[in-house]
Amino acid sequence: MGNGSPLEHIIDDSEERAECREWIHREFCAGTDTDEILAELIASGWTTEDAESMVEDGRRATRHLRGVVTRDEVARAAEARYRRSMNIAPKLAAGGLLWVGVHFLVNLPRLLNELRRRPYRRPDDSEG
Repeated sequence: MGNGSPLEHIIDDSEERAECREWIHREFCAGTDTDEILAELIASGWTTEDAESMVEDGRRATRHLRGVVTRDEVARAAEARYRRSMNIAPKLAAGGLLWVGVHFLVNLPRLLNELRRRPYRRPDDSEG
């Protein structure tokens, strides 16, 4: 083991990463292709892994600016519509039951009148 602590070899690149994230955001907003941004980062000294990670983060962060709709956004919207419709369903069912009841009561006098006008026939009476 060497004389120095392993912590002495840690490099704080948070400022450079923040600047790079801003640059990536501007590039995506300008319409630059992902591969071009990645190649530029690697050429400026970033490791391939770091560059790919930062480009992917930038790509995800600018989806809405580029008009991209994700499956998760569609699923969230569908779930919200479903929940709203399930909140309305009992009200529609109650309204439907009320409509059936009103329709029955309105037609009840006519039904009773029809039943009174028909002659009573026993089931064993046959026509013929």
